[in-house]
Amino acid sequence: MSDIGSVEVRAIASFLKSPHDPEDEDDDVTHTSVSGVTPADLVTGSYLTKAPAKVTNLPPEVTRLSTKVEEVRSSQGEEVSDPRPQPEYDVTYKHRVSAAHVYLPVSSMVMGGAGEEDLVVRVVLPGAHLMEVTLEVTPTDLRLASPTHYLHLHLPRPVHQQKGVATWDPSTHTLTITLPTAHPLLLTPTTTTIH
Repeated sequence: MSDIGSVEVRAIASFLKSPHDPEDEDDDVTHTSVSGVTPADLVTGSYLTKAPAKVTNLPPEVTRLSTKVEEVRSSQGEEVSDPRPQPEYDVTYKHRVSAAHVYLPVSSMVMGGAGEEDLVVRVVLPGAHLMEVTLEVTPTDLRLASPTHYLHLHLPRPVHQQKGVATWDPSTHTLTITLPTAHPLLLTPTTTTIH
């Protein structure tokens, strides 16, 4: 294996340094643009013959960081942001436990009862009525819309959307969505025959 030459070390250093670095001590070294250089180019030395890359100024809306999920997703073309405010919500887990889980923990694992839990999403929609609320659930997302609120939530675990249950509490204007999580069985039941 050959030793790395000083040119390669300078090229690697230019990757790590900003072109306007105040701690730059090599005033006599001219900095060339090495964007587009791959590790293979460092070994072969072909980056020395590449034309410098053009640097264009980006508009300010591109350079600023997006702080909202909707802005990031809209830049990817997946979903357009909604001007309606996001309602107050919380996500909790609810485990389904039976007597077999408590007294026969090994047999309940074999029967596929281990890890059975529900994902519970409670959404408070002040001033909304049940007939105005639209709910869409996929295995990984939950979308809820009312005339005054919009919620797009990425679920922390995959769920069975067909087995979910939603209940509405008109006194608190709260929609509670209970979704069973889609877990693979830890131990699959097998049948054995004894002769």
